[in-house]
Amino acid sequence: CDTQKDIDVLEILNNRLSKIGIKPVYAIPGELILSNINKLKKIKAQGAEFINHGFKTHTLFIKEKNLNKSIFFYDELDKSIIKKDIEKGDFAIKEALNIDPKGFRTPHFGTFQSKSQRIFLYSILKNLNYEFSTSTSPDKSFFQGPIHINSGLYEIPVSGCGYKPFNILDSWYFSCPNPSKTSKDYFLEAEKVTTFVKDKGIGILNYYSDPSHI
Repeated sequence: CDTQKDIDVLEILNNRLSKIGIKPVYAIPGELILSNINKLKKIKAQGAEFINHGFKTHTLFIKEKNLNKSIFFYDELDKSIIKKDIEKGDFAIKEALNIDPKGFRTPHFGTFQSKSQRIFLYSILKNLNYEFSTSTSPDKSFFQGPIHINSGLYEIPVSGCGYKPFNILDSWYFSCPNPSKTSKDYFLEAEKVTTFVKDKGIGILNYYSDPSHI
């Protein structure tokens, strides 16, 4: 959930997912958590999970263009700011929802995953007693495994597209910044993944989508 628009449809989405047997995991910046405590408590009561997604809201709505722009990229920030953002995100979940989060997702996939960046990230997460991160692109699952241990934590890379498996099947890419892509394109990629997993009889799928896009 990157925007208030995502929060506003969350209860409807969560109810639909529950009906088809899917238990979602929500990654929400701490600022949005603190401004939507009552709504999110209802979602928690329905059995949903929450992971740390940092504190600062990392999108900016541009009214003139009627679209959201990504901001607050970790790879552009000083390490002290990153550390503080992760710790404040952790505090927000604990304070607002009375949850000890065990996982973390870095804002903006693919922009903070060099070896040195991941080592720095995992050192912070270990100090917070986290068990896993899901912050890397699909290529890491091909070369290191769909779930692998790195610096003592589990890393679960996001899954890729069906036709271009190194590309992220991310609703953001198919809606906000790239108008040449459509929901039909998204569905075709997802259908290809489904066919592949069914044919193989095994697979780990880890996808992130913005609730307002769904």
